[in-house]
Amino acid sequence: MRVTESMVSLDVLRGLRTAFRERLELHRQLATGKKLNVPSDGPADAAAASRYRSEVRRGDQYERNAAEVRAWLEAQDSALGLATDALHRARELAVLGSSGTVSQAQRLALAEEAAQLFGHLVQVANTLFGGRYLFGGSRTLLEPFAADGTYLGDAAPLEREVAPGVVVALGLDGGSVLGPALAAVKDLEVALRSGDLDAVSAALGALDGALDRLLSCRAAVGARTNRVEAAQDAVSEASYSARELLAQVEDADLPLVATLLSAAEANYRAALRAGAGLVRVSLLDFLG
Repeated sequence: MRVTESMVSLDVLRGLRTAFRERLELHRQLATGKKLNVPSDGPADAAAASRYRSEVRRGDQYERNAAEVRAWLEAQDSALGLATDALHRARELAVLGSSGTVSQAQRLALAEEAAQLFGHLVQVANTLFGGRYLFGGSRTLLEPFAADGTYLGDAAPLEREVAPGVVVALGLDGGSVLGPALAAVKDLEVALRSGDLDAVSAALGALDGALDRLLSCRAAVGARTNRVEAAQDAVSEASYSARELLAQVEDADLPLVATLLSAAEANYRAALRAGAGLVRVSLLDFLG
């Protein structure tokens, strides 16, 4: 087959075009730090990168959920600790008030302190965290307890998913958790005011039951916190792996790219010089 000047020119142009595209692609990788900038750079790798990015986004959301739940549970535990302290003091008042050596005037003073403890417990039961009430069940935007101790919340669960398939309850039914404590302290106050020692003793028993309820609830909150921490660790590990795989598929090896770019620049300049010489010789042959 006879090689014509036009064939030589086309070959030269194709070579230059290929060298230019290679040089341009390496410049782009060096500038962006990515070897995948558009899906056509590697359809299979692009699909894998999309899958890994989705895993990273899901992991980030789970970690945000877990952080929210942990903070919520820690606030609940702190509030329950305050309620426990108040009940311990109420129990001390009940023990003092049940003694036959205590005068009625002294019982009235104890009743006043019991009333103060009741008000304090209502405040604890209406604890706000992040603009939401901790002890209203799923009704987090309204005060769960009235001033007289009446529960206004609900028993519906408030839950968050902190890892795939791991759902943790963070809402508490305040009526079940703190209602008995409020009722026991109120009964103690009434019994102390009336001087009814049998009623004071009954209130003491109710306080012990309310304390057991609070301690059980705090243990449950602690167990949930541990579960969230374990889930958070697992999600963090999975997210790290997904980020590593994404980097392997998507990120460019910059030292290698720089080396390849230097070679591509040299090849491109050589192709320009060779192409210019070939075209010039062919043109002179034609004129001769």
